[in-house]
Amino acid sequence: MTEQLKIPEFTVNFLEAMQHVGYSKSIYKSYSPIVASLTEYAAEQGQEYYTVDFAHQFIDAVYPVRTELRPFQWSNKEKAARRAVKLMDDFALSGALLSHTSPTAGLGEHSIELTDKYAHWLKSRGYASTTIRGQTCIVLGFMRFLAQIQCEAENITDKEVVRYLNTREDYSNSSRSAALYSLKNFAQFLFDKNIIAKDIVQLFPQGHKYRLANIVSVWKPGNVEKILGAVDRGSPIGRRDYAIILIAARLGLRQSDIFGLRIDSVDWRNSRIETTQSKTAQPISLPLPEDVGWAIIDYLKHGRPQVDSLYIFVCHSKSAWGKQMTGTFDVMLGKYIRQARLSLSEGQKHGMHTLRHTLASRLLEAKTPLPVISEILGQLSPDAVEKYLKVDVEMLRQCALNPQEVFEDANCV
Repeated sequence: MTEQLKIPEFTVNFLEAMQHVGYSKSIYKSYSPIVASLTEYAAEQGQEYYTVDFAHQFIDAVYPVRTELRPFQWSNKEKAARRAVKLMDDFALSGALLSHTSPTAGLGEHSIELTDKYAHWLKSRGYASTTIRGQTCIVLGFMRFLAQIQCEAENITDKEVVRYLNTREDYSNSSRSAALYSLKNFAQFLFDKNIIAKDIVQLFPQGHKYRLANIVSVWKPGNVEKILGAVDRGSPIGRRDYAIILIAARLGLRQSDIFGLRIDSVDWRNSRIETTQSKTAQPISLPLPEDVGWAIIDYLKHGRPQVDSLYIFVCHSKSAWGKQMTGTFDVMLGKYIRQARLSLSEGQKHGMHTLRHTLASRLLEAKTPLPVISEILGQLSPDAVEKYLKVDVEMLRQCALNPQEVFEDANCV
């Protein structure tokens, strides 16, 4: 916890910090009225100091949302208010702003160079490219934190790591475990390269992510069909999104692998999709379902911009016209979940990965051997599929599906 400030002074410092670390003008403009509302509400309530509890009291009073709505159903104004308060909480707890900036915002050349060397160190130890990107992103966030508390990487101790992790208290256990694992690797890198004199890895807190602790979320029969039915296939973007969601549902490919599909990834003669997985760097070859093939053809012929790109799926926005898709599928899927008017149970996940989970669970219920499911999903080990055994048996019974149908029947989901 940093020195407690009275709210007018705290909010001025907060807005100045936003500008200092490079937040965009649009985000600054959207957060400023929320900060002003907080100051006004505090004056009305006689609250002198910023606290996390008071900030959430403010949110519930000034920007309430209906309890039955899930976060992806909130309005942009409601989302912005909660993001602003989350950012103010970070600032109050650590004196640093850690979210929603560009990866290198507020970092000097030395910090950026050190992070690049860390990425090369990970590569030399055999980490996959996606793992390197993920760990580097976490370390960049940590470096921004160090810059804002005026601590050099050469001087870090376990105390700075614990202080940083405390700002992530509301993150999931898996996210915190991933952050701790990445920071342990970074500390090991610093020691190996003689950047720090003491091996501090053993001083870090223990992060216990129990194996198979999470129960995966799967869609009920027919709901994936409803999502696909909500897509406007008469528009170029709709044709693209339909093909993407269909590939995820039918083949279980990861987001990065769908983004990475190239024109020559489709073997039309032999009706197969062949690519190299970004997470494992292993090749994978899957049958091309008829409906998936026609969806790709429809997009290539009637939706995809006429651009010189090797990738099947490209951006349609003016700023990134014709470039390889980036970002996240979850926003796309959330849009069509809303349009399909699906109601979600408490705690049900609704990201694009749930389509992959659903495919695995149905294959499992159809008594497909774990090694076969592992091969379909591109897992390096059949053990990685065991988590699907924990899905509710009755749910699996409702979702029963012949595995051959997953690839051949255009009407099943």
